[in-house]
Amino acid sequence: MARRGRAERPRARRYEVTRRDREIIYAVARMGQATTDQLCRLFFTERSVATRRLSKLVALRLLDVRVCEQSAPNIYLLTASGAALLESAGADPNELHRSRVGRHIDDHLRALNDLRVELVLAARRNVGLSVGAFHADLDLRRAAGPRPPAYVPDALVELTTPAGRLVLVVEVDTGTEGRSVFAMKVAETVQLWRSGQKCWGAAPGTWRPACFAMSEVRVRALAGAIVDRDGGALWLLAELGHVRAVGALGQIFATATEIAETPRGQAVRYAAALVPASHEVSR
Repeated sequence: MARRGRAERPRARRYEVTRRDREIIYAVARMGQATTDQLCRLFFTERSVATRRLSKLVALRLLDVRVCEQSAPNIYLLTASGAALLESAGADPNELHRSRVGRHIDDHLRALNDLRVELVLAARRNVGLSVGAFHADLDLRRAAGPRPPAYVPDALVELTTPAGRLVLVVEVDTGTEGRSVFAMKVAETVQLWRSGQKCWGAAPGTWRPACFAMSEVRVRALAGAIVDRDGGALWLLAELGHVRAVGALGQIFATATEIAETPRGQAVRYAAALVPASHEVSR
């Protein structure tokens, strides 16, 4: 028997839509698009089980699937039927996103959603951390309307930690953004911080900019740009690969100043964590 192609829609059958199915569909709606790996980590313990269940949701036309190339992961998208199902269950339409997939996977959105997954999994494992909200730029631009502020971060993440409420003003850097554009973002946050202003509604003293990059080389380059704009003590930096390796509860951050002062040839030391070790309590 010929095997069904990855992008081929499975035959529709009579499937029951479970509570977990609705949670999966909602997750895809919030993320804009999600890979098999991301959904597997959030909702399943075995990849084969995840693949079968996602195929059923595609068959029901609640999700759609795209394959950009054979080496790329499956990408799942919200359909009109999926949105209607969520809205009938009380979901806010403004929180649902139906994005498009081009010829190539959106590496930036994929990295941003990888970070989202890491934070959600960390909160599940630890009573010292909770994720109140993850507002991606899809949400922020929709909320801002036709005249958004000059600075729109990649995400605002509302966290509750043992030290209190913290809003991470997130930038995810995949190495494609110009130095001048990034420098503008740094300058904007430094000006807001120094003048004691809110950042996208977050009260002064409760928000902190954090940039997640793909490599140590890129982290060092960004640290230099941040220090040049007087944001060295304010901005936190992390490597996405390191976050995945140690978990979002691990020691993942260093300030831009600390990184800029680390000699070439010496590994960057990430010593700061969202939840200090003394406060970690696994569920």
